[in-house]
Amino acid sequence: MHPLELPALQPLDGEPGRLRPRTRLRRPAERRRRGRPGVDRRRPRRPGTPQLDRSRPPRPRGDGPALRPPPPRTRDHHPPRPSRGPPLVNEHVTHAAGSDRAERPNILLVVSDEERRTDWLADHADLPAHERLAAEGLTFRRHFTHTSPCSPSRASLYTGLYLHQHGVVDNVSFPTHTALDPALPTLGHLLRGAGYRTAYLGKWHLSHSNTPDMEAHGYADWTGDDVHYTGSAWSGRHFDPLICDQAVSWLADHADDTTPWFLTVALVNPHDIMWFPIDQPDHLAAHPADREIFDAIRRLRLGDLELEPPPPIERRFDRLPDNFDDDLHTKPEVQRAWRHVRNTEHFVGRIDPGDTEMWLRQLDYYAWLHEHLDVSLGRLLDAVDRQGLADDTVVVYTSDHGDACGAHGLRAKLPCVYEEVMGVPLVVRAPGRATPGSVTDALSTHVDLAATICALAGVDPAGAGLPGADLGPVLDDPSASVREAVFFAQDSAQSELIRNCRYAVRGFFDGTTKYARYYGIGGGIRRDGTPDPEPKLFGPDAAFDECDHEWYQLDDDPGELRNRAVERAFRHETRELFARLLALEYAELGEAAGHDGTP
Repeated sequence: MHPLELPALQPLDGEPGRLRPRTRLRRPAERRRRGRPGVDRRRPRRPGTPQLDRSRPPRPRGDGPALRPPPPRTRDHHPPRPSRGPPLVNEHVTHAAGSDRAERPNILLVVSDEERRTDWLADHADLPAHERLAAEGLTFRRHFTHTSPCSPSRASLYTGLYLHQHGVVDNVSFPTHTALDPALPTLGHLLRGAGYRTAYLGKWHLSHSNTPDMEAHGYADWTGDDVHYTGSAWSGRHFDPLICDQAVSWLADHADDTTPWFLTVALVNPHDIMWFPIDQPDHLAAHPADREIFDAIRRLRLGDLELEPPPPIERRFDRLPDNFDDDLHTKPEVQRAWRHVRNTEHFVGRIDPGDTEMWLRQLDYYAWLHEHLDVSLGRLLDAVDRQGLADDTVVVYTSDHGDACGAHGLRAKLPCVYEEVMGVPLVVRAPGRATPGSVTDALSTHVDLAATICALAGVDPAGAGLPGADLGPVLDDPSASVREAVFFAQDSAQSELIRNCRYAVRGFFDGTTKYARYYGIGGGIRRDGTPDPEPKLFGPDAAFDECDHEWYQLDDDPGELRNRAVERAFRHETRELFARLLALEYAELGEAAGHDGTP
């Protein structure tokens, strides 16, 4: 029998293969409660040394905007769904709603899917549109997603909130704790309230319905079927051109608008890499059982719609990433569990660890998908220029998350803080502000993008309750900095093997030091999509000795191979980093952190 049965087909993204559950660990009757209320070595070295002086908790955004008051904690410390009510509009506008386009720019937000930063592709893919945008804008070389699963990351990107504030903890293929509540204000709500025309085209991936009510989320003009964008192999190659067609037409229709507009175009690729190698014609021909399940999924999600398979891809890589041979024995246990699930159990992606040829083919395919994505980006930039909108339009380009694609012998996105998964592109073309062709090493994260877009539109980010930092000072001066560290979080399990590890992650990166703690075991969402009735064995308030730990110094370890947290000589410093992270969590999340910020 095939390891993935048809009744389990509903999950769309990052769906683990079927595993025999381990015996679940029981929660101790008594646990100590601590004070709380209720890859590529070509990457340039980063200057600096670890700063372990903890005389005060760091504020990751310096003197940035005030925190949004956190919602109360619930079991597992996910905030409750807010009651439905009117979105926040018109309260924090610093320009009159009738201001014309000369005062406030149009804003085009382009979001790709599963694209890590592209510097590693310099010799392996032809990306003229990416290069053009970089030459015309400001490239953020140290921009990160806040969380790596698709739906949680998109929720942070569009609301400006952290995972534990917006409550979308996993992908919307699961029925609970996954859909974005329309009562939460999005960029669509906030900019519409400021007088902008707000529209969304392409992959949404934040509602259970395949035809989401985008007006409820503050956006107009969405068309399509979201399962087509999220649920099948070859979707990016087929639907990205159609999404671009919609966007090109939309720009032509609104070129003469006298009020500013905010258009989000969410593309699918290079997400097609998720289906490698089962989507390759030679693999399907050689594995009839895989072909049967592959066709069943396509019929379930696409009906009679036929998509074109990829052609044979020419060889682009002749060596694996320098950190490919990481055996993970010093890393958090969940990473070894993920490697087992994704590389040997997951029906779409079984690759033997020793099959060098298949790993190289995966890299080739990923690079090829970037080229198809680049064509779409080029079409959007050309359309802006053709309509005479370039001087009045800010273009923001980013992705929801990256992909390991062989780094550390891993695939896809997973519970980790690795550069290949968390580091994503950010390029901003802002006429009159960002110097064309400039680069910055300022730290930034997805929660900053909502604050930045609001500020560009004349909406006060602090007044709107956004915790992110406005990147405007960096647009004006690439040497500026608006935060001291970026904050990572993840709370996605999706298989019994992973749920029986410490799978929940929180961490930070300050430009040199990257540290994360892992807690969990149980709790969360089970593979059948229902919540575990029992809470995590180790929750967000887990003590130091109840967590797995990860610590890298990227100035001398860009491949993130040496986990100093497991070395006896660094035990004291690791405890200091643990305390520093707790303080950061509480500063960012308040009570939603699940502890009081002290070890």
